Amino acid sequence: MLESQAYFRWQSNGNNISRWLVDGILYNSQYDKTTRYDAVFAKLGVRKYADFLNGYWFAGAYIDASQLDDSGYLQNVSGEMGLVQRYGRLGHWGIAYRYRDIESLNSLYDPNTGHGEQIKLTIGSHINSYHSWELNYRYEHDQRQDSKTLFSYRSFSPDRQSLLATWLYRKQQ
Repeated sequence: MLESQAYFRWQSNGNNISRWLVDGILYNSQYDKTTRYDAVFAKLGVRKYADFLNGYWFAGAYIDASQLDDSGYLQNVSGEMGLVQRYGRLGHWGIAYRYRDIESLNSLYDPNTGHGEQIKLTIGSHINSYHSWELNYRYEHDQRQDSKTLFSYRSFSPDRQSLLATWLYRKQQ
């Protein structure tokens, strides 16, 4: 199998809070003896960040499309918005919402057509210059055609929850 991936990212104003961000990814995988599992994926997005009270807000839009076995698979158009605020000297909390519209690019995959929503809550803090932590809770709900028409097979889990805890340690020089 041969995999290739290209990623790009551009942002205005360096790493300042008030900035624009444009990013994208191209992905391709090819198998040696069959094309049955070959995949191509492309995604392009834009996001705006702006100062707000003791933190920032953001809003973004994304489009992506994929193909399997040399034919269309799915296309997604999504929008997101969120807010991140600082608390204390070193802490932060955030909330984000994303809506995604999912369209089939091939009648074989029509049951996957629908939409999805995601809510993400974040809290974290720097303990000192070498240690920080973050806790993320995410709830996702998908409403796809197959949830109403197919009883023996579903392509997804309509409701998902996840919890992610991260501890970051930066090695001292």
